[in-house]
Amino acid sequence: MDKFKCILLIDDDEVSNYLTEITIRNESLTGRIETALNGEEGLVKLKKLSNNGNAIPDLILLDISMPVLDGFGFLQKFNELEIDHKPKIVMLTSSHNPKDILRVKEFNITGYLNKPFSAAELRRLMNREN
Repeated sequence: MDKFKCILLIDDDEVSNYLTEITIRNESLTGRIETALNGEEGLVKLKKLSNNGNAIPDLILLDISMPVLDGFGFLQKFNELEIDHKPKIVMLTSSHNPKDILRVKEFNITGYLNKPFSAAELRRLMNREN
């Protein structure tokens, strides 16, 4: 798996964000991490990056359960975005609800990982995609 130019982490749980960022940095998966605390904030950040000519993230790690706009709402609106480069998306969640897992499969995303995840799990998932 190649190193990502940028990873966008969309999760309302700041402790999870901190742990995820540590995992990403310890494994040198990217040089740049952007964060958003809900799906709406994530969409705004993507639009702003795209409009300013900044690099769109290569990977989005997306939580399911968030206030304002949850992960599924984000995915629906994300599919309507007109941006040059569509990043890979991995649902990163603490949900073990079988309905969530089935619903994730309705969207064209890279995969699903439970929190806390390991860099090895993310690498396996991404290598499967290539």
